[in-house]
Amino acid sequence: MGKTHVNHRIVTRDSTGSIVEDLEYPSFARAKPVYDEAAARVSPGMSVSLQHGARVVMRTEEGK
Repeated sequence: MGKTHVNHRIVTRDSTGSIVEDLEYPSFARAKPVYDEAAARVSPGMSVSLQHGARVVMRTEEGK
């Protein structure tokens, strides 16, 4: 059984957990700078996560 390529994603969610924005990147190297910028400006009640497919690698919530 071989490995399957899965894109990295920057997922922004509102306070109810609904996805507001879902951006895909072909690699961690391309996704990480975008995540860092989004995490620095996350709005109150929102969260942003860097995911590898469905697996959450990093997550930032407003105020944390």
